[in-house]
Amino acid sequence: MILSTPQLIGLLAGILGIAGLAIWSGTRPQSYGNVNGTPIIAGIIMGTLAGGSSTVGTAQLAYNYGLSAWWFTLGGGLACLLLALVFSKPWRRSGCMTLIGIIGNLLCYMLFYPYFGMTIL
Repeated sequence: MILSTPQLIGLLAGILGIAGLAIWSGTRPQSYGNVNGTPIIAGIIMGTLAGGSSTVGTAQLAYNYGLSAWWFTLGGGLACLLLALVFSKPWRRSGCMTLIGIIGNLLCYMLFYPYFGMTIL
């Protein structure tokens, strides 16, 4: 595949722009703790779910198979709604920042509580 001059210029501009943004954000003073608010976190989750590859993949499957391809999008939307309405408060109460932290606490609770009476959660 041979790139034309405008494509090559656009590719280099995009790479340099992202690298410049990364360098600029790395020089800013850092603050500790959870500085992202609920809208930022919700935007990150929804952006990951409805990103470019999933949108293109869903559109391709919809073209080939019809509306049955929208099950992915519908399931992802319902999963985000379930996360927001049911799991967000227990997640915040646990004090964990990641899903791996919650799973680790749960496994420690399940493995060690019966033997030592430890309360981890």
